Amino acid sequence: MTNALDILWATLEAVEPVLTPDAWRRLPTESRSVLAASKLFVPGPPAHRIRCPACVTPHMAPIIARPGPAGSTRLFVKCPREARVPITEAHRQTWRGNARSVAQSIAASLNLMGGIRARRSDRVIDCGNLESHGQRVSVYFARALCRRDGHRYAQAIPRSPLPSVVFVPSEIPPDDIWLEPKPLVLALSGNCELSDEALVVNGRIVEQSLAQRVDVRRDPQYLFRRAGDYWDVSFNGSGVIHIDHSVGMTYLALLLAAPYRDVAALDLLVARAGVHPDTIWGGAGEIADEEFLRQIRVRYSDLQTRKDEATKHHDLGTLHRVQQEMDQLAAELGRRMDRRGKPRKQTDAETVRKAVSNAVSRAIDGFKDHLPALRLHLTGAIKSGTVFTYLPEKELDWSL
Repeated sequence: MTNALDILWATLEAVEPVLTPDAWRRLPTESRSVLAASKLFVPGPPAHRIRCPACVTPHMAPIIARPGPAGSTRLFVKCPREARVPITEAHRQTWRGNARSVAQSIAASLNLMGGIRARRSDRVIDCGNLESHGQRVSVYFARALCRRDGHRYAQAIPRSPLPSVVFVPSEIPPDDIWLEPKPLVLALSGNCELSDEALVVNGRIVEQSLAQRVDVRRDPQYLFRRAGDYWDVSFNGSGVIHIDHSVGMTYLALLLAAPYRDVAALDLLVARAGVHPDTIWGGAGEIADEEFLRQIRVRYSDLQTRKDEATKHHDLGTLHRVQQEMDQLAAELGRRMDRRGKPRKQTDAETVRKAVSNAVSRAIDGFKDHLPALRLHLTGAIKSGTVFTYLPEKELDWSL
């Protein structure tokens, strides 16, 4: 079935993955049967032009429809040798490469968790998550990335702390279409087979490739690491469990990374957005005034213009840097302004303290059922207030 799969990969690398009626008929009967039965190809829209079925010398001709007896429709093509050549609906049937069926085959072969979900039409499909040595890795199927508009679809794949796995039909796209961190890209061509009318993907190639790209730590005793929408957590060799992402989990990770150090609640709030309060404006706790707001608006407008230009010219490096600065400005503005868009007063420090404390408490309580030992440890080791401190009895080697 190698030839049949080669046809599938070549078809899926096209923007419109449709096989003409003539190309479909040229496939061996067995290949057509298996590809249709496995739903790797499904019937597509009827063709308006076909190759004349009566001539040895190939020529394309438009399909002509005329009324027939008893309300039927007669179909034919004009031929210089035969004048009119009658055809049937089968002659004009196209076949479409079924990207969703390929994604389902990937999910079944690798025992992925989660459902199948299209990100951008059928050009990018989320296949689910792969469990690899205690780490959760997202797996996608993407096609036609080497076409002119491929970069737009490549950037529809969400960024995550761990490199995602992206399967493509056969053509490996250039590195510059990806946002950092670049995913692990694998070609299905040569790494799968048709068996019992089903596409089976070789899972070993994924594990081998991940082992080279991902820093895999086997059975870490103390793990607290984000993996997309989840956190992978273990405590004192308990085994890895998965906790839904929350603001409080981010605060806990920041505290675990800085044992025995005082961290202000305000610093935790701002660091969650990836920027320290002193890094942009050189001060903390200042009340925003009109001049400050004007400078923010001018700078943000300038960055938006640069972002639009970078997007237009596919300048990914500039786009990434501009977006980072825009995120920093948004975080700084959030630090200095309240929810109604008015400058924060000095009394807002108490509001920040309560918000951060509540988020940390909720995150710790979330371990009650799955990791009660970790809940007990964090309850006793974290001092909360205007300043937070993580004070374990002994320093633990957290994998963060």
